[in-house]
Amino acid sequence: MARLPTIGSDNGNWGAILNDYLSQELNSDGSLKIRTDGTLSSAVADGSITASKLSPTVNNYLASAQTAVQSVNGKAGTAVTLAAADISGVVPSTQLGAASGVATLDGSSKLTSSQIPATVSTASGGSDGQISVVSGGLFTLKDPSVIDITMPPYNADPTGTTDASAEFQAAINALYSAGGGTIYAPTGTYLFSNTQMSWRTKVSLRGDGPGQTIFKMVGWGGSLIEKGNSYASPMKDCTFSDFEVDGSLIDGRVCSATNGSATITSAGHGLSNGDAVRWASGLAPTNFTALTTAYYVVNKTTDTFQLSATLNGAAINAGSTGGAYKTFTTAKAIYTTYNVRNRYVNLYVHDTTATGLGVDFLVDCAFDRCVVENAGRDSGGSLLGSSGIGIGTGAWDVESTTITDCIIRSSARNGIFFERQATLPNGGGSGGTPYYSRGAIVHGNTIIACKYGIADNGIEGAQIWGNRIEDSTSYGFYVGAGNAGTAGRKGKFFKNIVKNSTSYGIYLDASTTTLSGYEISSNDVYENDIGIKVASSAAVPELIITDNDVRSNERQGMHGGGSGALTDATVIGNRFFNNGTVTTNAGLELTMDLTRCRINRNRAFDNQGVKTQSTGVILSGTNIAGGEIMDNDVIGNSGTGLSITNDTQSGCLVRRNRGATTYRQATATSATMRLNAEVLAVTDTSALRTITLPGASGLPVGSRITVKDESNAAGTNNITIQRAGSDTIDGSTSTTISTNSGSKSFYTDGSTKWFSV
Repeated sequence: MARLPTIGSDNGNWGAILNDYLSQELNSDGSLKIRTDGTLSSAVADGSITASKLSPTVNNYLASAQTAVQSVNGKAGTAVTLAAADISGVVPSTQLGAASGVATLDGSSKLTSSQIPATVSTASGGSDGQISVVSGGLFTLKDPSVIDITMPPYNADPTGTTDASAEFQAAINALYSAGGGTIYAPTGTYLFSNTQMSWRTKVSLRGDGPGQTIFKMVGWGGSLIEKGNSYASPMKDCTFSDFEVDGSLIDGRVCSATNGSATITSAGHGLSNGDAVRWASGLAPTNFTALTTAYYVVNKTTDTFQLSATLNGAAINAGSTGGAYKTFTTAKAIYTTYNVRNRYVNLYVHDTTATGLGVDFLVDCAFDRCVVENAGRDSGGSLLGSSGIGIGTGAWDVESTTITDCIIRSSARNGIFFERQATLPNGGGSGGTPYYSRGAIVHGNTIIACKYGIADNGIEGAQIWGNRIEDSTSYGFYVGAGNAGTAGRKGKFFKNIVKNSTSYGIYLDASTTTLSGYEISSNDVYENDIGIKVASSAAVPELIITDNDVRSNERQGMHGGGSGALTDATVIGNRFFNNGTVTTNAGLELTMDLTRCRINRNRAFDNQGVKTQSTGVILSGTNIAGGEIMDNDVIGNSGTGLSITNDTQSGCLVRRNRGATTYRQATATSATMRLNAEVLAVTDTSALRTITLPGASGLPVGSRITVKDESNAAGTNNITIQRAGSDTIDGSTSTTISTNSGSKSFYTDGSTKWFSV
């Protein structure tokens, strides 16, 4: 660092040190150095640099700035609003209003069409990729992949006055040809009369939200959005979001009488006085003119159909089959097949005559925050195709689908269902046979007042959790046969609320098909007719019923019955309490056979002031083989804690059930003690008796058994207790009860030894 010489030191170096110090600010000729920021080493006094000292270039620049416009027409400042008159004479008149010059506004403060370059559309909406007027003369550049359906060249009517199907179809086709995009339907009502949109891959549809963008279906046409795709060419990458579909103007009430019948034979046909029907050729009752254009009106006075010559498009088409009353099943909001990566978001669908959202064969698809109300409104609940959200499956092995945060209310059939299809219309499956498809997740939905809340009719490994299912007119959750005759398997139904089902809260129905491996766990099941129902016509293997709260149901908390055995089932850790509120009944009742089942650690009790749960656990199958009935708490019911009707079975361990009458085997003769007996009572000792203990290895370590003289005469005729096989009893082969009313108790090491207690 440069410095001055130090007095009294730096001898011989004064010159070098002083030169170094001065060179910091001076050139070698003594002039001041200029710093890197352009200033001199020494400050220049204000006003000391006159114009004469500046270069000619600097002087010319300053002179031009002095003559620049400082105000216009008397208006000055950093921001002013100028009218055309203000700039007259300053800007050449040839440039005023020109597309390449200074724009002027008309009386509405908007640009006139003459000021827009020829390359830009002069229409208020512009064309794809061009400029569109927004408001007040402001512009936005349109995204060519987004079509505003109300703008040219489409001009769909948003007032609901005229049919908009042709305009939407033109936009769908244009976007598909361009490689994909989104149709935007601004706030308004769009009418679709007897027509539908044939959808295409990579084309999406977006509105401003339910209650804002409304698609209204009128007449008896097909689904609003419809497309039959194929396994080889699925519909991909479409999003349907933020709109409402109103099906209240579809008349899907169809009543087809048997040919030759002039009367309405079914009281449940759903038709009202004045409702219209139309017969297909050859299907009209014989006393009516059999014309395809012949319409008939219901006359409730005579309960007959009467010909109407004046009826028009409000009537409906009966299709091509006679028979019972039915719905027009294709009138859905959305019906597409073979779908990949499609999304259904924030939709409100209501009053469709068939399923609200009926979509088949889905891979990586999702339903999110959709609301469906009153779907299948005229079907009477007889058809699967009259549900809230209906998913057909089987084209792919893995059909990953999520349904989350949706609300389904008052569907005629299911709120949500999955159904393995009987056939595949356009390819897929394993050699053409539909798969038991995997990958469905149903979470966080609310399903109210549907016939069945959620149904699994033939998929594998469904995960159904965290849903609220209430007020079902039949079953809250149903696993059973669909149209293909197959039920779901290996699914998990957990942490759901199932309340107030007219019939069963949870129904595992193997009465017409096989059903295996389902897990029902950690659910709150209450105020239904029966909480959990299992029905079987063949063996039902590997059910898991664990940790559920099953309470306050009108009959049993859980009931299982049928000709098929419950095999390798686990019923553990449940609470069955306060059931039988309408008809006094049991907490858990299984009338079916049980094979290798574990019924352990359940609580079955009634803590009401007036108890309605008569028995904690009833097991009355004719064959109870193997397995365990252990560590259940059955205290507090109005009657028996544990009832095993057929106590002649062997191989089932019945132990440590709190509140149960000790499981007693009685004999008046010599006998072998069964594994499932805790006490063997000898009721007659008019002769010597021999009791053989069960094999020590057949019971868990520490299990206790007792042999008791109930005849009060063993002192006269002793009771000999002998081992089984090569077991030992306190190291011996036998022991004896030789006193009246005597008894002996033993525990096992779980292997080959019994020990006296």
